[in-house]
Amino acid sequence: MSACESLRLRAAFLAALPADDQERRELDQHARSCAGCALALREGQQLFRLLGAAPLAAPSPQALRRAASPLLRELRNGQN
Repeated sequence: MSACESLRLRAAFLAALPADDQERRELDQHARSCAGCALALREGQQLFRLLGAAPLAAPSPQALRRAASPLLRELRNGQN
């Protein structure tokens, strides 16, 4: 797999990283001279923005109980 193929496959993930992250900086630098990777980076950034803007419904009480149950069990077991 070429470096470009690897970067393009991970572009959405890398776009979500902070701008000062080493991998993100490498992609930004590479994308300045590679149109395909620049497009993948822009698409990744757009996807990340859309995901951040998507409204999320509040979890149901049942879902909260299911999620809390193993945590509470672990806490109780740790106190014994």
